Amino acid sequence: MKDPLQHSRAMHLPNEILLMIGKHVDDLPTKRSLTLCSKQFCHLFQPLLYSQLDLTAIYHRRDKTILRKVAIPLIQHICRRPDLASFVRCLKVEADDPTRLDYSLHPDTERVDENANNPTSPASQGEENAEQVDEDVKLDIALLNSVLEEICEKDSERSKWLSQLVALNEEAWSSILFTRLVHVKELSLWYGMPLLFQEILNRISKRNKPFHETSPFPFLRKVEIWRLPSSYADSNLAVPFFSLPTVRIIRILDLSGQDWLDTDDIRFDLSSIANPTHSVTEIFFGGAVSSRVIGKWLAACDKLESFNMQYGYHVQEYTYDAVVENPFHPNELRQSLLRFSKSLEHLVMGFSLRYPIVRETFVENEDDPHDWEDMPFDSLKDFSVLKILAMRHQNLMMLVEDDKDEYLGNLLPSSLEYLVFLEIDKTRFSQLVSNLIQLIREREIHVPQLETIGLDIDLAPHSNDPTDYENNENFLLLETACADNGIGLQLEGYSEDQKNSNEVSF
Repeated sequence: MKDPLQHSRAMHLPNEILLMIGKHVDDLPTKRSLTLCSKQFCHLFQPLLYSQLDLTAIYHRRDKTILRKVAIPLIQHICRRPDLASFVRCLKVEADDPTRLDYSLHPDTERVDENANNPTSPASQGEENAEQVDEDVKLDIALLNSVLEEICEKDSERSKWLSQLVALNEEAWSSILFTRLVHVKELSLWYGMPLLFQEILNRISKRNKPFHETSPFPFLRKVEIWRLPSSYADSNLAVPFFSLPTVRIIRILDLSGQDWLDTDDIRFDLSSIANPTHSVTEIFFGGAVSSRVIGKWLAACDKLESFNMQYGYHVQEYTYDAVVENPFHPNELRQSLLRFSKSLEHLVMGFSLRYPIVRETFVENEDDPHDWEDMPFDSLKDFSVLKILAMRHQNLMMLVEDDKDEYLGNLLPSSLEYLVFLEIDKTRFSQLVSNLIQLIREREIHVPQLETIGLDIDLAPHSNDPTDYENNENFLLLETACADNGIGLQLEGYSEDQKNSNEVSF
């Protein structure tokens, strides 16, 4: 039998202690149970119950059970209760319009009636079709009309949105929820072929209704965009986030510099933003995006502190055309980053894990992307506060007379603390080691006071190849020099498992 005094003792603990305990509860059922214990516990733990919303599970084309029985009641409840909406700090959601899917890429996907987008079609008459919805779905049409009155400027827009909600369009439900979560701090988006969600983001950027009176999402600091299977994130999708007033971090994976989507609704020009805030300080992206597109993003920043780029796709389909049409020029990137020479502290410039493998399949011709991708970045001396640098061996080193590398002391800023060479060319490793040893020996003069050196190379210690044997000998020399001068030395090579995964990390 449970001790009746146990609950009473817990009730008398200070609220601060109870909250510390509650923050270690990860599962939703336990959080929900805590809110049902008493009025005190409900007041304390209800914010924890709603602090993180993950709606990605509602995107099941053939089975809308979760959408009908969980998501829609939850979203309507939050729309009725602004106090609950104010508790949400982290939102995870998919944005993928089911009426615009490329069914050749989604063969197992259930087709959705495209007439739902037509305001004059029977399916668009929201109020009339409310009765046709599954019995498990209890739609509050009056509530939805009230929400849409705040969002839409025209009756035709309201009719379109209401028709999508009644048709159980997951993207429409996620979109109206997002407009209510003004206290959200982190947003994670899984993008497919969005339309409605992007319409909301463009309204934010242009300060259109319902974001025309107050600063939109004043607490949103971090945005992550991920691709859905068999799709890429169109580079246009990232643009509106650069206009949000407090966003500091933007992370985007599997971007395409091509316009994959066939609608003008998602395109947005940063130059049209009134009174831009230039708040973004950290950019992380992966994909084939041209230097021109990157330059537009950087122009929307004022004090960039961290830039992490992993160029190239993870899959081979359409890769060659995408890369050729969206060339990456290291020196052009340098020119765009120079305006942040007094603020940039963290710079990573490499390839996505699978791209070097895909890259080897490219046909050698006059448009071979090797020609521009391997060009040197040029000197980093101007970046006076740079502390962390990870860059491909080919891009960081510069050849001088007699096929020798430029001395690193002439390329690196004195502020540098952590230096990583990515994708080291094994045939030039001996030159790199000699260069690094000279840098270490002269570190007390004017060169960087490095704390750690990282090398992305497979030394193949059991190989009989003469080059591998020489590289291992050179590594031992470098290891000794680092140890004698109190510098850490790390091998940053990737395993085959990492190369065959979709994980991206430095």
